[in-house]
Parts: sequence; C-alpha cells; structure tokens
Amino acid sequence: MTRVIIQGCSGRMGAALTEMAAQMKELEVVAGIDAISSDRPYPIYPSLATCELEADVLIDFSSPEALAQYGPVAKERDLALVIATTGHNDNQLTYIDTLSHTLPIFRSGNMSVGINLVQQLVKEASKVLGDQYDVEIIERHHNQKKDAPSGTALML
Repeated sequence: MTRVIIQGCSGRMGAALTEMAAQMKELEVVAGIDAISSDRPYPIYPSLATCELEADVLIDFSSPEALAQYGPVAKERDLALVIATTGHNDNQLTYIDTLSHTLPIFRSGNMSVGINLVQQLVKEASKVLGDQYDVEIIERHHNQKKDAPSGTALML
C-alpha cells in the first residue's frame, strides 16, 4: 500500500484527492498538510516538518511557495513528490530539477486526462506543421487567477 501525504489538503483538489484515495485499496492517505484545518479522515499538520508520520509520496496541490518548506524535508525523508501546483518561478523550477536528481518527481501543469491528451495532440500537430505556422494560446480566467499564463497554457 502506498502511503500518501496531501499538501494543500483543505483546498478543492485536496478534497477531491481525499475522496478518490478513499476508493482505492492501494492508497492510504496518512496525513494532510495545510494552514487551514478542515474535516478530513486523517490528521492535518501545518507543515511537513511537523508531521512525523511515515509516507511514500507527497502530493502537492497547494502553492509554489510551499516548495521551500516541504522540499528539504522530502529530500531528507527520501519522499517521492507529485507536484500538481503551477506558477513556479525560475528559481523554484531549478530547485525542482535539483531535487529530481535524488527524488522521484512527477510534475504537471494540469492533471486532467483530457488536457494531457490535448498535449499529445499538440505535439503531433507541431511535428506536421513545423515552423510554417505561429500558434497562440488565448486564455480567459476569473480575476483571482494566481498564475497567468496558466500552467496548462505553459504545458501546451
């Protein structure tokens, strides 16, 4: 069984991940990390450093700033990372790359199956179209969007 810690467990994606994991026999969410307490079936800690429970992987659905807190602890504990947060700056991306030399890391700007399929289609289209075409992505978001362009747009 894979033991999971959810960084950002009190948010929308943390709630969705909690529900999904409850249906999967091969996953056990052992803890959540969040500044905001919420009703979850596992203990919630304010930081990974304060959580002494053993886990195999940390799934991050929080904010780019959280990386500075959980990154060193994940490295110390040899904790695999799934980074589903977008909006990282160049220094944070370099740090993720450095961590990837010693930790297994999966990072995506969008975890939906549909967008990942679109990404594959875009790769195939770019092979056919080559440099003869210019492509532009136009986004529309609510005015509270924290990262623009979005992780999805950058991924595509």
